[in-house]
Amino acid sequence: MQAIWLKQADIQPTASLPNANADAFILEKALGDIVRACKIRYPNLQVVFLSSRIYAGYATTLLNPEPYAYESGFSVQRLVQAQINQMATGQVDPIAGNLNYDNGTAPWLAWGPYLWADGTTPRSDGLTWLPGDLENDGTHPSKSGQQKVGTMLLEYLLESPFSRTWFRNYIPGDINADGTVNILDLKILAASWDKSAGQLGYDLRADLNGDNRVNVFDLQIMAAHWGNN
Repeated sequence: MQAIWLKQADIQPTASLPNANADAFILEKALGDIVRACKIRYPNLQVVFLSSRIYAGYATTLLNPEPYAYESGFSVQRLVQAQINQMATGQVDPIAGNLNYDNGTAPWLAWGPYLWADGTTPRSDGLTWLPGDLENDGTHPSKSGQQKVGTMLLEYLLESPFSRTWFRNYIPGDINADGTVNILDLKILAASWDKSAGQLGYDLRADLNGDNRVNVFDLQIMAAHWGNN
């Protein structure tokens, strides 16, 4: 086991943000405990993709209604940020706990597909959640809701630079994932040329050898697979 998709919720939450005792913080702590436990259970685990909840504005129970479903996104955001900060500074977040991926305490954490949308109000990509997308409890996805979640997860794994190289039949150098290595990929690489991770203009997709820099080594990989499909 090297990769996990994790979506979790805090049962029957009672305190919302910005309360200092908000359930978003409780969920953040729980997620930290879960990813550390996963690393113990699956020692070869490399990455955990984290997603927050779907829309719960139709909820008819107290299992995990709004605004807690929405606020679970902050739990995921804070957990990922806690790991970034710890790896940069060595300081362990008091809520998230130790997330060091260099010494095997935790896997590397990344955002998975974001599933929340404001009910029938379309978000930028058109996603909506209709009453019929949820079961009678207004919390768990119905068949159509499951289809939406499944589609978003599949698209993420196919397109994300963190998963497409092993999830799909990936061609090294196919930066735009259109099935061939050509001038369109070269343009993306050129736009990030000589940029390092964190610099303006750096495109992770163009870093073909994963050394956090776009340079001649990435160009060599692209050239070796030029025209392949």
